[in-house]
Amino acid sequence: MKEPVTVPSPCIGLCVLDSADTCLGCGRQIGEIAEWMGASEARKQQIVDASMIRVAKATAARGSRLQ
Repeated sequence: MKEPVTVPSPCIGLCVLDSADTCLGCGRQIGEIAEWMGASEARKQQIVDASMIRVAKATAARGSRLQ
């Protein structure tokens, strides 16, 4: 029997929303955070993928401002 896949939450406990209602800690948007508990595993993976892209873009933007 196949084990159920559980996509871990990207939450890192730094729960602060920016002006676009995106979490500065995990990169999820407010709607994605609210949706998380009821989301399918496939949807959770989509949310994680999108949040990782947002975090990478924000990190790159911060780095370019420091140079």
